[in-house]
Amino acid sequence: MKNLLTALFCVFIFSTYAQDEFIEKVKKSRVELRKDITAKGLKYDGTKTTYFQFTDDTQYKGIEIAVFLRDNYHFFFDGSHSEGKVTIEIYDLSPDNPHRLKLYEIKNISGKKADVSMEEILKHYVTYGGDPETLSSLHIDYVIKKSKPSRGAITLSLGF
Repeated sequence: MKNLLTALFCVFIFSTYAQDEFIEKVKKSRVELRKDITAKGLKYDGTKTTYFQFTDDTQYKGIEIAVFLRDNYHFFFDGSHSEGKVTIEIYDLSPDNPHRLKLYEIKNISGKKADVSMEEILKHYVTYGGDPETLSSLHIDYVIKKSKPSRGAITLSLGF
């Protein structure tokens, strides 16, 4: 009984350490993204990290970013803490609206970084017939493909 409790305690400690190590790596990537923003001569505006678990099913996670005050936003994505495939889709309207338009897509951000300017997104929006003056927010969907069970994270930082 004593050996069983000792083994369970060791498993708990090691799993806690692994989770803490993962979170520390994600925090470091947040700092690196901020450096990437300033290296491009932009001002840092904020960061949002989305954590998830890969499963046997495709998942969708989304965030909304208000853009009505800035037309020169740059979106910096870091998928280096994602082992499975994750696609980023940027829309003009919320997921419950059947008339929403896909304005931009980054396929398989896993293990990579990418950045997109608001100017690029607005070009697509105008191509579809949208008025840039009416675009007040963007809806960013993370399409998390099914994969072996593991933990993942995508970080988004904004610069202007």
